[in-house]
Amino acid sequence: MSAAPPDALQRLELSIARFLRAGATVAGVLLGSGWALRLGRGSVGYDAFAVHRPSSLAIDVVQAWANRDVGLLVSYLGLAVLISLPIIRVALVATLFVRGHERALAAASALVLFGLAMSFVLGFSV
Repeated sequence: MSAAPPDALQRLELSIARFLRAGATVAGVLLGSGWALRLGRGSVGYDAFAVHRPSSLAIDVVQAWANRDVGLLVSYLGLAVLISLPIIRVALVATLFVRGHERALAAASALVLFGLAMSFVLGFSV
């Protein structure tokens, strides 16, 4: 099988870059909007960080939903988008390497993707 032409690979790389730029923009808008909505409620929220209290993300989201704290929910969504971008990037690049018949680089990308997934699974407690 022949490798994809350089122009096609460049178009794919450019598409990935555009996607990541758009994702970062969406994450920034969501985070900024969430913070602005929190300020609109009269809650700055920084006082809560004066003392570290471990809490579950699931419990925080349920409480924010029950309290109709749209600002916090939008902020969490923006953070989720921001955190997911590197994972999506590695998956897209792995796809790019597979399409370009670069087996070693595709395997390395798959290994990185596995490492990211494992760090997420092992380090995340709901």
